[in-house]
Amino acid sequence: MAEKKENEKDPCWSGYKKEGTKKKNGKTVNNCVKDSSKK
Repeated sequence: MAEKKENEKDPCWSGYKKEGTKKKNGKTVNNCVKDSSKK
């Protein structure tokens, strides 16, 4: 799975939006969910 660079403006992939954060493998990461408003 590709990781985004931390210095980019948008932390999520195209078509996804940030919905807070979550814990993954003991680290806090951005919680990116599919943006249903974009088609």
